[in-house]
Amino acid sequence: VQEIGSIVKFQWLTSHAFYQATRRPLRIGSSIGDVPPPGFIAAGTLGCFVVRRSSPFFIGMLTNNHVIANENANAIGSPIAQPGTLDGGSFPDDEVGVLGKVIKLKTTGTKFVDAAVGDVWDTIEFDTQTIHLTQQHIARMILWFGEGMIDWEQPVIVFRDGRKVADRKMEPDLLVCLTQARRTYDFDRLRWVGLEIGPGRRVKVVTGKTKFSSLIKNK
Repeated sequence: VQEIGSIVKFQWLTSHAFYQATRRPLRIGSSIGDVPPPGFIAAGTLGCFVVRRSSPFFIGMLTNNHVIANENANAIGSPIAQPGTLDGGSFPDDEVGVLGKVIKLKTTGTKFVDAAVGDVWDTIEFDTQTIHLTQQHIARMILWFGEGMIDWEQPVIVFRDGRKVADRKMEPDLLVCLTQARRTYDFDRLRWVGLEIGPGRRVKVVTGKTKFSSLIKNK
């Protein structure tokens, strides 16, 4: 885990209507939801794209359990619409995928996680190349890219606080990958390249020589 500082909502960056509308390709922040019974409507937010490990789905939509799993009530394979039915979406016209993985909500005690992943149909386009960030009170952040997360042949476009700060192709770097695997001991999610976002308009690509604080202390 890397500390990123305070997270602040900037609703003025993009209008609500933009994210509530139909978005093809799919965009992070867009309205999604399960398909509730007649007489009910619902919607939530596509939080980010994640890489799934099982065929035929390789890209998932991370969101809340209550958004697409209806608080544990929906079965795996239940349809997901974009936009959510609260924002005008309908089934089957707006179906973009199905419920793929659920972190069950606890019925007693403290609930620490409210999460679920929807599997994106392979016929649905999605945009992982455009990233919107807010960086208030954050001096430095790093965007990591791994296999299946982006199209290496296309540029990655990064907006910070509404201003474009990067528009470039990212190239996998074996030295970065090996260095980060050794540093994090995470061999399941390899980081092939990183983009460091600093103060002002400073943006630079992470190299094998970039210095990081140690995550594991050797005794």
